[in-house]
Amino acid sequence: MSHNQRTMKNGFRVIDADGHVRDTPDLLQPYLSPKFRNRPLVPSDAADRTVGGKYGRNPAGPAEQLADMDTEGIDVAVLYGTTALAMWKVKDREVAVDVHRAYNDWLADFCRHSSERLKGVAALPMVEPAAAARELERCVKEHGFVAGMAHTRIHNHSIADSAYDELYSAAQQLDVPIAFHAAGNEIDRFENFLQQHTLGHTHEQMSSVVFVIFGQLVERFPTLKIAFLEGMCGWVPMLAERMDEEFEFRAHEAPLLKKDPSEYFKEGRLFFGTEPDEWTIPHVISFLGTDRTLIYASDYPHWDSDFPHTTSKLADRTDLTDENKRNILGDNATRLYPALARVPAGAR
Repeated sequence: MSHNQRTMKNGFRVIDADGHVRDTPDLLQPYLSPKFRNRPLVPSDAADRTVGGKYGRNPAGPAEQLADMDTEGIDVAVLYGTTALAMWKVKDREVAVDVHRAYNDWLADFCRHSSERLKGVAALPMVEPAAAARELERCVKEHGFVAGMAHTRIHNHSIADSAYDELYSAAQQLDVPIAFHAAGNEIDRFENFLQQHTLGHTHEQMSSVVFVIFGQLVERFPTLKIAFLEGMCGWVPMLAERMDEEFEFRAHEAPLLKKDPSEYFKEGRLFFGTEPDEWTIPHVISFLGTDRTLIYASDYPHWDSDFPHTTSKLADRTDLTDENKRNILGDNATRLYPALARVPAGAR
């Protein structure tokens, strides 16, 4: 049986644009500089996300993850971290730089088990902007990573701060996107994890869009592709309308913008992660005027992933056309991650 026959879902090439790895602290420890080993990597939020192991997957390594990709029908997975998502909590800049480097080196080794199907994303130490730019360049050139992941909450900067000009310029030059991805625990006002996680990812992505557009990154870096991941997409029309309304009265606070905020949503450089069963997807497509910036994500192996049904939930929908499904399940990922357009056909 060919690889294509094993994995293609209903005839669609499937690229998981936001998959994850099980990067537990014990796996990362050997990659740390000696002086930082045998110490906690990141503060824990103490939430029992898996509810005692009831939810999620716990793959032992890349071989098991690849087998699960075959089961789900995923041809290529773009991999973000798990522990790495929480590294936004590390305030010590020297430690942050080292733990992000260690994670990226571990991920590179993980991806080498199947370099055509497992594609790494560099976790960036945003607390140290110059180091974040250097780490992106190192990971793309040395490890072949296809994007850089920026934390949405940073202790000493906003994501639109000019301190990150070197990072965003590097991403433009390297032709890789910057993907904003939260851990889901950035909001600290709620009483329990249920309340916190209900809004966590969506709040962080909406906030990131506000920074990206009103912080004028869309004009300062005119060819940079940016992704907003794991926050669903149903909020896109609402936020665009709200931003247009505010901009009408206060355009002087974002003087570099040449058009209404909603037009930046629609121009093709901002990409949005979707949940396969989001009923709002057709409405978002109608608002955007295109389906080419919505991307499929499995969220595997996390506790709230619907493995092994995520591809089926999207492929079997009756309110989306085959073209919609083809774009969201795979083709749009090659638009977001240009390196994937060069993946050999045998990996598809």
